[in-house]
Amino acid sequence: MRPQSAEPHPNATSTTRPGTRWTSGAERRAAAVAPRISYSAGIIARDGDGNALGGIRLSEHHVPTAFNGTGNSGGLFCTLFGVHEPFMAERLAAL
Repeated sequence: MRPQSAEPHPNATSTTRPGTRWTSGAERRAAAVAPRISYSAGIIARDGDGNALGGIRLSEHHVPTAFNGTGNSGGLFCTLFGVHEPFMAERLAAL
């Protein structure tokens, strides 16, 4: 009977080695930095369409087709999710 090898299987080392190098500090990468939300007098600053300025600007806000904001008067979860009001056809045509 042959003794068991103490070496890990080659497939196991090929998948864990990159993570080990990263966690040990051998391959440090700069942390991603997102732009901060813009505030004016303690209130979130908004663009001409009423959408918040700053933060991660998703495509929905880069070329907005609706107003997204706070002010939903429904129950608890409704106030957490806010409102989404699509622009009128005339406004969309003007974009």
